[in-house]
Amino acid sequence: MKRKDIQNEVFALQDEPSALTEKTSPAKKKGSDRIAITLLKRVGWFCLAIAVPVVFLAIQVVVIAVASVLGAASSSAEDVDALMAATKSINLPLVLAVAQAITIGVAIPCWIKVSHGLKGLDFKGKRARCSVKSAAGIAMVGIGIQLLLGVVLMLVYAAVPQVMEEYADTMKLMGLNALDPLTVAATVVLAPVVEELLFRGLCFAFAWRATGNVWAAVVLQALAFGAVHGNIVQGCYAFAIGIVLGLVYLKYRNIGICVLLHMCVNGAGVLVSLVPSWVPAFPYLSITLVASVILLVIGGRLAFLLKDEPLQEAERA
Repeated sequence: MKRKDIQNEVFALQDEPSALTEKTSPAKKKGSDRIAITLLKRVGWFCLAIAVPVVFLAIQVVVIAVASVLGAASSSAEDVDALMAATKSINLPLVLAVAQAITIGVAIPCWIKVSHGLKGLDFKGKRARCSVKSAAGIAMVGIGIQLLLGVVLMLVYAAVPQVMEEYADTMKLMGLNALDPLTVAATVVLAPVVEELLFRGLCFAFAWRATGNVWAAVVLQALAFGAVHGNIVQGCYAFAIGIVLGLVYLKYRNIGICVLLHMCVNGAGVLVSLVPSWVPAFPYLSITLVASVILLVIGGRLAFLLKDEPLQEAERA
């Protein structure tokens, strides 16, 4: 072979990769565009998931600020100290109840719209039907969680009293340690409805679309649920309860079931607060611990382990 022919072959081989690149570059570019668009969509859904607790807190702050201004305006005090005292004298449980009612009004239409887009959720298994047995199990789990939580908090108080004192001060400041009808109604009825619509409803839906994974969505909505409680003690146990509520939503795919569980947890908390302080600590802790374990085991079996008839088949029947 002549020297000139060899050189021509070498030049031809050098040109082939560039020609191949030119042919495949549009496909690669199209693939890159798809990845970029998917990434942007997921970032958008993640931002919406973060926006849910932010808007929830913002509504509370705005309502409290308006109530404070109205309280100061209605006061005849002229000096700054008297005005501050008038501002602090607002009925905080009532203000929070108003904020919760406003939030429900905002959340319900949002949830109705978002829920239509959840029909294609790739959950594993079929949607379970909520029977009387499973509802009773949900109620028992809620009470058991609250009893176990009481035991844990008492142990934490014995180990880290300063943290628990700050937690008690926060609850007192918000008026959540009172047992008047308004506070009880806001704690047992309004708060579960609001928080389930926002966190197991909207936040879960947005987090699922952001991650594409239901288990990641369960963790993210629980983190957001814990964060909005504003202190480390409530944040920790709210995160744990949020995980349980997320699992309940995965099984039943029904916000109403989550509301039921949440109401039982909060309602049991109100009943536990009625226990007089003179009750001996050790017998109380022992009885409460045993009762919580029994309720969680039996309730968990009824709510999670029994093989209920799938909802779709029940509807056909």
